[in-house]
Amino acid sequence: MLKLLSKIFFIAFTLISFQGFAQCSLNLFANPDPVICGECVTLSAFGSMDGNIAFQEDFNSGSPVGWQFTQAVTINSTECGVPAPDGTDYMWMGDNAVNPRDMTTVGFDLTLGGTICFEMRYSVQGDASPCEGPDEPDEGVYLQYSTDNGATWITIDYWDPNGGNDPSLTGWNQYCAAIPAGALTTNTMIQWHQDDVSGAEYDHWGIDNVIITLNDPNSQITWLHDGYNYPLGSSGGDNPTQVCLTANGTYTAEITNGTNTCSQDITVNVVNPVVSVSAAPDTSICPGECVQLVGDAKVITSPASTPTFENNEFSVVASGSADMNINVTGLNQTTLTSTSITEVCLTGFTFSGTQVCTSFGGCNCNGTTIGLGSTCNLDISSFDVILTTPDGCQITLVPNGVASGTDYTNVCFVPSGGADINGGGFPTPGTWDPDQPFSNLNGCNSNGVWNLEVNAPGGLGFGIGTLQGWAISFDDPEISYPATYTWSPTTDMTNSNTLTPTVCPSGTETYTLEATDANNCVTVSNDVTVTVSACTNCSIDSLTVNTTPCDASGNYTTNGLIYFVNRPATGNLVIEDCNGLQQVIPVASISSPQAYNLTGQTADGLACDITTYFSDDLTCTNTENYTAPAACAPCNI
Repeated sequence: MLKLLSKIFFIAFTLISFQGFAQCSLNLFANPDPVICGECVTLSAFGSMDGNIAFQEDFNSGSPVGWQFTQAVTINSTECGVPAPDGTDYMWMGDNAVNPRDMTTVGFDLTLGGTICFEMRYSVQGDASPCEGPDEPDEGVYLQYSTDNGATWITIDYWDPNGGNDPSLTGWNQYCAAIPAGALTTNTMIQWHQDDVSGAEYDHWGIDNVIITLNDPNSQITWLHDGYNYPLGSSGGDNPTQVCLTANGTYTAEITNGTNTCSQDITVNVVNPVVSVSAAPDTSICPGECVQLVGDAKVITSPASTPTFENNEFSVVASGSADMNINVTGLNQTTLTSTSITEVCLTGFTFSGTQVCTSFGGCNCNGTTIGLGSTCNLDISSFDVILTTPDGCQITLVPNGVASGTDYTNVCFVPSGGADINGGGFPTPGTWDPDQPFSNLNGCNSNGVWNLEVNAPGGLGFGIGTLQGWAISFDDPEISYPATYTWSPTTDMTNSNTLTPTVCPSGTETYTLEATDANNCVTVSNDVTVTVSACTNCSIDSLTVNTTPCDASGNYTTNGLIYFVNRPATGNLVIEDCNGLQQVIPVASISSPQAYNLTGQTADGLACDITTYFSDDLTCTNTENYTAPAACAPCNI
């Protein structure tokens, strides 16, 4: 994963730098910044006394100066359209640079220890060369040192590209590292190194304003808010005590050697969490009636999203197979469910060639078995298409022998609702159901490096073909936790400590649901109004009648639903058939639509009716006619 903070390295989401006039320099960092209200940040400081500079390079001369080795780099102020913080020239490791890509200094005497600071930016993954950024975990840049003239290199730190779209990496930021103990020699080289490049036209990055400063044995850095002192002569690092904020905060550090002193402030910005609250339903009731309210109150720590991750590179089919990775990062749901993957799309795949069978048991040649050493003409139908999760779970999207034609172009696989790949016409552009369902991957990891492979099983393939990009899309749910909430007023309310209280207001009332996050940073509310009005127009709008067949006793049952509005507050709901058989239900226990059930009615095949009414409002009634089931003989044993 991306190392946002380590013991010796700090990414400058917020950076304050001060350089006195030939006195000292001080760089302050806060991670993270901004911070969500109530959460904590780590402060760090790196400083030095001016005059103790071992190496400095701003590339403003137009070419690298003072380096032992550089790749074929581009130096200007406009490459890829993102200027450096100071607006001047910078070094860009573009498509003239091959793998491995190195910028290596000469050897320095670093026995005093000190700090390495520089600015760096990765290009965005998928942009056009020479501005195509790294995305996979092993495509990033290392900061390294060597004490044996470059024979061996030891890593100080490494920047995982984190999927290729992390704004903290694709924008210019300053980085500072303390020179580690192992590098404190009289001949230490420093190197920026990248050694897993997909090709010269991919995985580009740049650096600027490199400075290696040496410690003053008499200098000391101090944070003034808590009095934390770094060791005498130290170049700095992280303050071991985090600060937790509910409002923007400013913190000061200073560096001094007893003669010269520099101080600097850093302001950490606080953003409020997202609190979601709702209350429903606005409704009308009759005097004496009650209604249940329904509320929702939560704090959303990471919202839901529907991201698509893609790799638009191309891979040559070699020895009968090709594959391509996508680094998926930042999904809230870290394990897959049946609804996680919404689509997997293959941009393009072509192949034409020959395969030699290398199996003693024979090989499948487009549906026919051939022997060891025999050859088979290959095309896209000869290949399996396999999807692999970051932890090695696999499904076959397409088995060999299914595809027809000469290529895959914009072919997508969906969880359901796609066309059958075995139904003919595959792989024309469009959506298809995979051979094995996405649900076979349930429980497997979602974040990490996914792989899509095309493979002609059973032999050694020769020919011409390319895999030309693919993409995977997810439905990623939110991460949230229940908010602290209160209802008001609570008069005539039961279960007021739940999100589903029951209210029985004597008059029209507006109820407020108020919600607060765990750190009391944000309070939001939502209202629901219950209107109480005189209900003088009781109405039974409809009545459904269903009958069962005549049973062994010669009887039948009638049942159905009664739809009404503005019922009386007291009395009973009466359901009665044409023969006087009744069911009586107290109005306090009913709601519309209300089910009824009359049993033990005599089956005679005659016309009958069901009448329903309220005992306390006889004008509120409804009747429905029906025909009773035909008579049947009772069963005699």
